Amino acid sequence: MLSDYRVLDLTDERGALCGQLLADLGAQVVRVEPPGGSPMRHALPGELMWQVYARNCQSIFVDLASTTGKTQLADLAARVDLIVDNGDEAGTAVAQLQARNPKLVQVSITAFGRTGPKCDYAATDLIVQAASGAM
Repeated sequence: MLSDYRVLDLTDERGALCGQLLADLGAQVVRVEPPGGSPMRHALPGELMWQVYARNCQSIFVDLASTTGKTQLADLAARVDLIVDNGDEAGTAVAQLQARNPKLVQVSITAFGRTGPKCDYAATDLIVQAASGAM
């Protein structure tokens, strides 16, 4: 269904389901992991979280704090259609990446938005449940 689309997934466990769903629908998803791997790779029991959320995805290790890592990210972003991020530092550089790839679309998964009066609110499961009215 989505086999024509390439996705760069910069999320952590908060957005892992998004990349996994896109991959399950046929998109080519590349997860960008920090050196040493995603914390989900080391979560117990038996790295089950990683096995579930990383299926159908490829992974690449990139140090986004380094100059080399930023260059790698720019090269990857030039070849994808969509970037999914957590609304953090990795996602804020998308405007620069869009200069090389004007068709690049960004999706930020945040609890209270990237800007606005509640953007700095804590986003624990309990707080998000209460704020959404689901509680």
